[in-house]
Amino acid sequence: MKFQPNSLKGRWLINIFASLAVIMITAILLSSAFIYSYYHSSVTEALVSRAKMAVSVLSDYANSPSSDFEKASQNFLNVYVDKGMAEVQILSADGKVIASTLGVAQDYPKVDASERQKISDMDMYVYECKVGDEKLEIVSSDMHNEKGKTFGSVRCVSSISRVNNQIIVNISVITSIGLFIILLVLFLGLIFLRSITGPVKRITAATKSIASGKFDDRIEHSGESEEISELCDSINSMASELATAESVKNEFISSVSHELRTPLTAIKGWGETILAAGASDPIILGKGMNIIINETQRMEGLVEDLLDFSRIESGRLKINPVKCDIVAELEELVIMYRQVAEKLGINLVYLESAPMPPVMADPARIRQVFINVIDNAIKYSNEGGSVTVEVSQHDVFVKITVRDMGCGIKKEDLPHVKEKFYKANKTVRGSGIGLAVADEIMRQHNGFLEIESVEGYGTTVMIELPFISTESEKEN
Repeated sequence: MKFQPNSLKGRWLINIFASLAVIMITAILLSSAFIYSYYHSSVTEALVSRAKMAVSVLSDYANSPSSDFEKASQNFLNVYVDKGMAEVQILSADGKVIASTLGVAQDYPKVDASERQKISDMDMYVYECKVGDEKLEIVSSDMHNEKGKTFGSVRCVSSISRVNNQIIVNISVITSIGLFIILLVLFLGLIFLRSITGPVKRITAATKSIASGKFDDRIEHSGESEEISELCDSINSMASELATAESVKNEFISSVSHELRTPLTAIKGWGETILAAGASDPIILGKGMNIIINETQRMEGLVEDLLDFSRIESGRLKINPVKCDIVAELEELVIMYRQVAEKLGINLVYLESAPMPPVMADPARIRQVFINVIDNAIKYSNEGGSVTVEVSQHDVFVKITVRDMGCGIKKEDLPHVKEKFYKANKTVRGSGIGLAVADEIMRQHNGFLEIESVEGYGTTVMIELPFISTESEKEN
């Protein structure tokens, strides 16, 4: 599979794994350098320590005859205990080996002064040489008498080939552990990434399917992590909401089409009837013109609702509040709708109240709210039923209550009746946006539109508008 740097796996490999690999490699290199330095410095310190001991013991023979010095050197090496750790040689003033812990007077290659390194401020030098295939480290120290004349020297020799072999073993172990950790992290990281990328690919495929209009598709997420499960649940919930919205939208289009087609059919039919009859039958002419006017007004109201809904969706719905008598606006509508209710066999009751304080409102918009609520109350009432309209004062609000004894609203539908396109009763005419528009108008008036209903017993709609207090009128 092609490596994609911007993919989740690619970013992890570049940012996380590469950083970890660099850290581990750096740690291995630093550990290797430390091990090398530690082992070599330990060898040097051990040789220096032995050289110091020999110099300390044999310095007492600085002014003794050479025979005494040679004898003391032999005695010293005979009782020397660390003979297996390093070779210690005692040399005469002329550089001849007079005693050795190995018992064999083995000489070693000479090196130039430039190849020797002085140890601190002591009269000791350290250098390396090679005998055959073996590499050696040598610490040498000359011994001087009081006059500064060299009477002998000490040479401590140790093989660093064996030390280097041990260093290689230790570094190999550390490198193996580091590589194992890197490979383990890579393996576990890829497993973890697969546990993420697998569901992500399924989620991507599902969202593409949902985006194409298949709102019934759902994402299975059993056994996934909590975060992935929550994401899948959110997408599944979104798909359900989209499916509901799609269904509501289609139903809205169907409802609006029906609402427009019905008056258009009536207008066309009566227009053809009037055209055929001409002016010869005034009864048909008058009846037809009344129906055409009524159906045109009905279409005009529906189109106005659609325009208002469009303004709400785009944030362009504006109100022009003025000081007005809300009761007068309501009474006028009650008189108008009473005739409509009587034709349907419904009794529209208006309970008059004491004079109410004025409110700041847009009369046209508030009238639109009243029309929507009263029309719904009549529309959902049964023949022989009644609709009651009442005005009262509640705290700082003028409260208008419209109560019907109709079919009511189901409990599960009640929270949604003010949502756009939602229709609780699909058998009754209506676009499903009237209450959404009315609720937005009340919100912009700083008022409220609340609905209470019990299925089979009727619905109560409460409209509350803040009135203008006496103090506010005085200030103005």
